[in-house]
Amino acid sequence: MKFWVQYVQYYMDHYSSVVITKEEGLPDLRDKLFISVLLITFPICLLVYIPSIIVSIKTNQFIIGLFDTIAMLVLVLIFFIKYLSIKNKKLLFNATFYILSIVLSIYLGIKGPSFTILICTSVMITLFQSKRAGLISIALNAIIFLFIMAIVPIKSTSLTFFQEYTLVEWIGVGVNLIAFNTLLVFSVASLVNRLNESFLKEKNLLASLKRESLHLMIAKQKAEESDRLKSAFLHNISHEIRTPLNAITGFSALLTVPDNSLEEQTMYIESILKGSDQLLSIVNDIIDISSIEAKSANNQLSKVNLNSRIEKLCNQFMPVASEKNISLIFKTAFSSERTEILTDQSKFDRILSNLISNAIKFTLKGQIILGYELKDSEIEFFVSDTGIGIPSELHSKIFENFYQVEQSFDRLFEGTGLGLSICKALVGHLGGKIWLHSESGSGSTFYFTLPFVQPVPITDARTRAPESEKTSLPRQITALVAEDDDINFSLIKSMLKTQNIKVIHAVNGIEAVEICRSQKNIDLIIMDIRMPGIDGYTASRQIREFRPDVVIIVQTAYYEDKEAALKSGCNDFISKPFSKEQFISKIRENIDLS
Repeated sequence: MKFWVQYVQYYMDHYSSVVITKEEGLPDLRDKLFISVLLITFPICLLVYIPSIIVSIKTNQFIIGLFDTIAMLVLVLIFFIKYLSIKNKKLLFNATFYILSIVLSIYLGIKGPSFTILICTSVMITLFQSKRAGLISIALNAIIFLFIMAIVPIKSTSLTFFQEYTLVEWIGVGVNLIAFNTLLVFSVASLVNRLNESFLKEKNLLASLKRESLHLMIAKQKAEESDRLKSAFLHNISHEIRTPLNAITGFSALLTVPDNSLEEQTMYIESILKGSDQLLSIVNDIIDISSIEAKSANNQLSKVNLNSRIEKLCNQFMPVASEKNISLIFKTAFSSERTEILTDQSKFDRILSNLISNAIKFTLKGQIILGYELKDSEIEFFVSDTGIGIPSELHSKIFENFYQVEQSFDRLFEGTGLGLSICKALVGHLGGKIWLHSESGSGSTFYFTLPFVQPVPITDARTRAPESEKTSLPRQITALVAEDDDINFSLIKSMLKTQNIKVIHAVNGIEAVEICRSQKNIDLIIMDIRMPGIDGYTASRQIREFRPDVVIIVQTAYYEDKEAALKSGCNDFISKPFSKEQFISKIRENIDLS
């Protein structure tokens, strides 16, 4: 076996233009088979050539010696001429043995090797070429045999072919020969077809396995990258959470120290509020990405005035930008009357807030410009900065969860790595797209689009003062607060008392239902969801049966509770944590104060 492999390799290296590949298609197999047959046939023919010539000379059958010599020369040509194509080599090989078999059958008759060579040639043609080529060779055999039968009347008794059998006997031999040859060709062709089908199935299976292997490899790489990013995220988030918590707990403890000056107390309170805002931002990022991945972030469409919303966001971030001596510039494209669009205000604010916050964070000096312009049926927003920039190879990765451009332990810029992934998801929810133009060291410009859908004008005879101008409700109302946590109840109670709202406390859902039955003067219910006894959903449904007019506002830490709460008969929803302004604004939206 080792010798055969070396023999084949030597021939392929020195005398063949055919390149043997690892492919297992039928054409490749036919080529490989032909080369194997050629390598076996050539040395055998060399061995029998000399004895054949000697016998032909002694028997005065010089014509056999002549055709043997011609066949041997053609075989040498096929074997050694390197640049002869494989197709021509097959053609010469089959033609040589085909002609040789006819000559031998005429001069040696049925006792010679002629019929064996003839049948083998048809089989080899079928193997090397195709079933069709094999059948053509059989038809040619029949034509040649009939031609020979036609010249029998010449009575060439010197030819062995005409001395062995009569005409009738030769017809019988010929018919049997053709029938056997046909059967053999069909059998070989069927075997080749079956073999080809097996190879095709194997090839398809290997291709499928290769694809699956590639998919598994890609999935493995993504999983490893995700695991790496999540590990980095957990490390970063631990730092991000502990830093504001340290400020909150530390300055809270300092507030209890006696003899603090008013200036010191003010500084402590400001630091606590700053740390709280920072911690709230981190928690909001995590809640947002969880809601997005759970596909529970539904759109709440409302009228949004672009100029006023962007101006408000600019004013919100102006102090932070001023601390770094960065100019924050807003460019408007429309007048205030034309800038109202229909979209989700909270998502819109969150997208712009994240982009502005990122721009301030990664800009050490210069300016930040934000604005928008109308393009066809979309509004294209942009936030441009003169910051550190982002290498082009990272443009697609920065929108992935937990990914940050700067990930070393000595990072200059803090953050969870969720802001841009949240922006991408929220923009997608609103029917737009987000992209950026940036180079390392040359600043960045982030773009995103939103559908330009203007709301239908609605005439409202009632006019209300801006929320910022209101201090307390114009009439006293009674609110039932269903909350099992004492600290949360105390916080809500303190917020409500600033608005001259009378507060009644229920520690669980059962007590909330009983109080609503007994006290008919309750205007508002602040309902927690997770409570002992019966939950907020069940309590709301039971209260709705006998108090269809009371306003129920759900307050919970789980955003995905919103849809279930509305289905339970609640009027509105507010998610923890919330500010006093957000809480009072939510009450004003739902209570009729006339």
